[in-house]
Amino acid sequence: MEKKVIQYIEEQGILEAGDHVLIGVSGGADSLALLYFLDKFADRFQISIGVAHLHHGLRGQAADADEAFVRNFCQDRNIPFFSRQRNIQEISRTEKISVEEAGRKERYDFFMAIAEQHRYNRIAMGHHINDQAETMLMRLIRGTGVKGVSGIKSSRDNLYIRPFLCLQKKEILEYCEIHKLAFRTDASNFQRDYTRNKIRLDIMPMILEVNPKAEVHFNEFTKIANEYEAFFEKYVDQIEAQILTAKEKMVLIDRDLWLNEEAVVQKEILRRSIFKFKGSLKEIEYNHITALSSLLKSNKTIWEIHFPNKVQVTRRYHRVMVTEKQEVKDDMIVPKRIHPNKTYIFSKEHLIIETALISQDDFRKKRCFFFQRNRKS
Repeated sequence: MEKKVIQYIEEQGILEAGDHVLIGVSGGADSLALLYFLDKFADRFQISIGVAHLHHGLRGQAADADEAFVRNFCQDRNIPFFSRQRNIQEISRTEKISVEEAGRKERYDFFMAIAEQHRYNRIAMGHHINDQAETMLMRLIRGTGVKGVSGIKSSRDNLYIRPFLCLQKKEILEYCEIHKLAFRTDASNFQRDYTRNKIRLDIMPMILEVNPKAEVHFNEFTKIANEYEAFFEKYVDQIEAQILTAKEKMVLIDRDLWLNEEAVVQKEILRRSIFKFKGSLKEIEYNHITALSSLLKSNKTIWEIHFPNKVQVTRRYHRVMVTEKQEVKDDMIVPKRIHPNKTYIFSKEHLIIETALISQDDFRKKRCFFFQRNRKS
């Protein structure tokens, strides 16, 4: 197993001589095995290591014991140890997010804080092939694109690294047994309250009955998707500067150049236009991008569409702009100039209004038809 991981690290280039590596360690099999491995081969890779442990405040004395276990493990080996305790349940309620999301956010915030404070340039995580399969399934279930199914990366942002992404869970457990690593077991891993646990405990066993090598195949698929994504991203990077222009408080979209691209590229450019303006794609979903794409392809020359987080896209003839939606007080009346033969979309009110000039006779016919339909219903 060690040879396999060493080869993977060298192939992926995720460690370099002189790196200072902070390892996220919960005390479970995966993270403890990673800590043991990196400590054992620190001289070979010419790296120094430290450990970060987040106490989630969820499991009382069991969580206290986890922290003490990791602390003692590090003290016995003279490895720098950092810990922080947070009330994840309270954070979840306050920020109105799931416990899973709150825990993940707090972990990454903590790891980043320690890395910056103590000058660690790598943060190592214990993810493996089984995690990769679960992540891919979870994203597919929730809705995702190629970027989502490309899965967990061996390295992200030249900071987060995952040296065990070449291993299956059973290989890690065997490694722990061989080296007598008495890891901690988190009882919450067996609670079906969390999405990932449902996938791990219920869905994956059924899939493995169909094909025992399914997790390996899922991992292979994420590698293929990652290659496609890398090629696609490189192409979009080249044309983005031609189509998108960032100006003060807005991003302009060159519609003519945008129309020349394939549909998949068009959608990615629209996602990037919002990201370029807002700095994130929080709450921006596929249906938002699809609706915007359809409007841009239409012959309608005056419209505006509102997205979450106060994002507004407006077209005024040849000018297409991503801007911030201006909040209007309830007691304010804001006049709008309405043009005939145009479409106005008000996403907040769930309204699509189309305007047209018609003759009086046509209006009477439409009015009569409307009342007849209402009487029947």
